[in-house]
Amino acid sequence: MRQTPIPVITDEVINRLLSRVDIRSDAECWPWMGAKTTFGHGRVKVGGKLYLPHRLIYHIACEALPTDEGCDYHGPVVMHSCDNPACCNPKHLSLGTQGENIADMFAKGRNAPPPMKKMGETLAERIAKINRRYAARKAVAA
Repeated sequence: MRQTPIPVITDEVINRLLSRVDIRSDAECWPWMGAKTTFGHGRVKVGGKLYLPHRLIYHIACEALPTDEGCDYHGPVVMHSCDNPACCNPKHLSLGTQGENIADMFAKGRNAPPPMKKMGETLAERIAKINRRYAARKAVAA
């Protein structure tokens, strides 16, 4: 996934970011309280572009991500040691490659997709229901 380069961080941006983070002790996760993606990562708009707030907060704390607006950025990812995608605690964040992030996911057993649900049913239940309807229609047609 192409990462949007880090924007110029002003005091206003810092204040907006921190106002949406539930800052707790250094050992605890600091959850993002604003908008989130379907995968649970925070989302924030800065200068008309969407960003992942944990990346911005990591950059503020460590000044480690490029800010060049013209770069085609596929560089490092900001990984969560706590495995909480909404966490913005800089002590839980580290730089790594996408490969390292995927290896970490497999090592921690997080590679299995969550069970899909639609209107209170699991995917398996929906498939079984569709199969029953299909079998019933096939029996009527015969």
